[in-house]
Amino acid sequence: MAVPPLPLTALLAMPLTFLSEVGPLLLFTTGIPLAGVLLFYLVLEPFLENRQRKRWLKANRTTMRSLMVLAHLAGRLRERVEPCPHCGTAEPEFWEHDRHLLVLRCGGCKRNFTLSQRAYPEIRLMLRLMPALTLVLMQIRQGPGSRLAAHLRHCCRPFTAYLKRIP
Repeated sequence: MAVPPLPLTALLAMPLTFLSEVGPLLLFTTGIPLAGVLLFYLVLEPFLENRQRKRWLKANRTTMRSLMVLAHLAGRLRERVEPCPHCGTAEPEFWEHDRHLLVLRCGGCKRNFTLSQRAYPEIRLMLRLMPALTLVLMQIRQGPGSRLAAHLRHCCRPFTAYLKRIP
């Protein structure tokens, strides 16, 4: 026994009746959870991250001041350091530090050269403030995708080679 085909008007009317019967329930069961998820990720999470960032910055004021002084001294030292003797590039990168030495790396040929405390007076203060950079580096490693880490990376711009180098 063969089932007769439905007329075209009945086929076109079926989806509309389905949506009118099930649509509000479908919208209610999927729309409210979707709105909750969007509210959390677009409003609540950025608010909580900003609050966490402000708390960390407030708790570590001295570290941030030291980092600002360190960045200023790094800028002054970059202006005073002579160009690389190998390639002539005047783009030194901060690479490593020791008790009395600061190791810079040429941005062009990637060769290292050291500066001592006797050569430049800024180095003594920079070496004294390096633990602040280490503390900031540890915080960046804890939450690499957070707003705090992005803010700290922005503050550490003169030391990007040093941050990339340390595992």
